[in-house]
Amino acid sequence: MPTHKSAHQKAMIRIGDALTYLYNAVTTSADAYTRADAMLVHTILTRTDWRDVLDEAARHTGRDGSQLEELDLFIADDLQHARFDLFEWLGDDEKRLTPAEFHCLRQRLGVTAKWLASRWNVTERSVQRWENFRCLPLDFTEDVLALRTRQFDLIRTQCEEAMRAQSGVMVPHKKYHAGRIPGRMVADHRLACARENRRDDPLHRRCHGGV
Repeated sequence: MPTHKSAHQKAMIRIGDALTYLYNAVTTSADAYTRADAMLVHTILTRTDWRDVLDEAARHTGRDGSQLEELDLFIADDLQHARFDLFEWLGDDEKRLTPAEFHCLRQRLGVTAKWLASRWNVTERSVQRWENFRCLPLDFTEDVLALRTRQFDLIRTQCEEAMRAQSGVMVPHKKYHAGRIPGRMVADHRLACARENRRDDPLHRRCHGGV
């Protein structure tokens, strides 16, 4: 008669599997390590009790003796390192953005399919196909993620400049609801992104002297 597992035990087994796939990806092969595993471990690492959760999950991996000790050392030494990147160890196919991810990220960047097509020297139809049906090629995935990083840096710089200009603390308006972004802020955000994207346009640089 099969043994019934509680929801907690099932969760620990799933976390243990993700932890094992990550460990194998670092030490041997990334074949079984997926982005879902990376996201799961990342979520655990954001908890204050992450070490206790992963230690318990390691006991649900079926490892014992020296194998369990190796996994414990991996948790203690590698995972708590600030520079350890969970997504670095994914295989190339798993690093590619899915159509849904690409669609959301393109909208968040505030760029059009036509702009990306020009940047990548492909047809606009190709960009639309990646956004609706196929995973984005790895080199274009890396470029989009680099654009996102630059966008974050730009927004942070502008916020810091605004803070210095006001010489104080920026207090949200009392009518702003928690978890909601005011329309004006969205418009400013898109305008800032559009200005930054135009800097990469060769025609814009020729017309404006690199501004």
